Amino acid sequence: MVADWWVKEHSEVKLVSGRAEWLIGFYNRLNDDELHPVDRDHLEKLTNWHKTRENEHMGDMQPVAGPSC
Repeated sequence: MVADWWVKEHSEVKLVSGRAEWLIGFYNRLNDDELHPVDRDHLEKLTNWHKTRENEHMGDMQPVAGPSC
């Protein structure tokens, strides 16, 4: 699984396209009883870490004030 912010930060890395669409939203579709508690805890921490990193990168993409022409 690769986060969008990571791909943008590491544009030199070549990814295989069209092979992992099923992973989009995978974590959000899981029920509590479908994972071992240790795995669920790890995925929750990883998801929170990704959200934090993504928010950090969104700050880098703020528009510049002034005319756009």
